[in-house]
Amino acid sequence: MTTTDTTATSTTDATQEGTEITDASQTDTTAADGTTPPEGTGEGQESTGVAALQAENFKQREKRREVEAERDALVGTVATYQRREAEALVGERLLSASDLWVAGAELKDLLADDGTVDSAKVADAVTKVLADHPHWGQARVRVPRDMGQGGRGEPVRGVRSFQQILRDA
Repeated sequence: MTTTDTTATSTTDATQEGTEITDASQTDTTAADGTTPPEGTGEGQESTGVAALQAENFKQREKRREVEAERDALVGTVATYQRREAEALVGERLLSASDLWVAGAELKDLLADDGTVDSAKVADAVTKVLADHPHWGQARVRVPRDMGQGGRGEPVRGVRSFQQILRDA
């Protein structure tokens, strides 16, 4: 007489003398959703089928983990490119384009609905940063119009020119 225990991971064979032989290679016949396979299958076929399903399930989980890791790496790469584009849009308005991030700007706040960097949102963020930290902006160097070189219009009276000095010599 053979009995199958569906909650344990082994089967027990009872012989006429009352001794038991335990087969530890038999696996649990209860599926993850609580259902059991049909009764008409043989024990060898059942264990082979369950093992094949478990192996396939393991492969699918491993593949899913690999795809998720690749996705996460690509998301990081896209975020890096988006940050660089936002910094390029900052241009010459800040001493350092990374000051945009130091001031607390978030990349998600600078993106348009389609995921691209919105130049208007970047300009608004830079304006806010400059309002909070005006010393972070580019210093405007005023260049004097007269650098002290070149012609100045009318010659100064009473001063001899170099040409006059050479003629007199």
